[in-house]
Amino acid sequence: MANTLQTALDLARLPLNDDAKDRYTDAKALVYCNQGLLWMYKESPQLWFDNWDNAPNGNLLANTPLPIDDQFIQWLADLITARLSMTDDEFISSGRVEMFIKLVGAQTYG
Repeated sequence: MANTLQTALDLARLPLNDDAKDRYTDAKALVYCNQGLLWMYKESPQLWFDNWDNAPNGNLLANTPLPIDDQFIQWLADLITARLSMTDDEFISSGRVEMFIKLVGAQTYG
């Protein structure tokens, strides 16, 4: 089964304990997912060779096949987790946000 953007969204929810999607909507998470893909394309366009005919446009749907190697899916999920965590002051744990930002920043693309 091919991974979709929904795969990254679901992985992002695990550390947020939001499997039921009570705190964060898929629509909000999808915005951060699309932003993450745009950032990845900007930083490392070679990730898209042989994967997509066109660059990501920032408007992909959750059921869109995820055209990046499996090794980068968790990075994308961590970015989504960090961004969602930063939007919700009521539930925010600054240590958790900092940890996910460090995980995102530690990723390299060769």
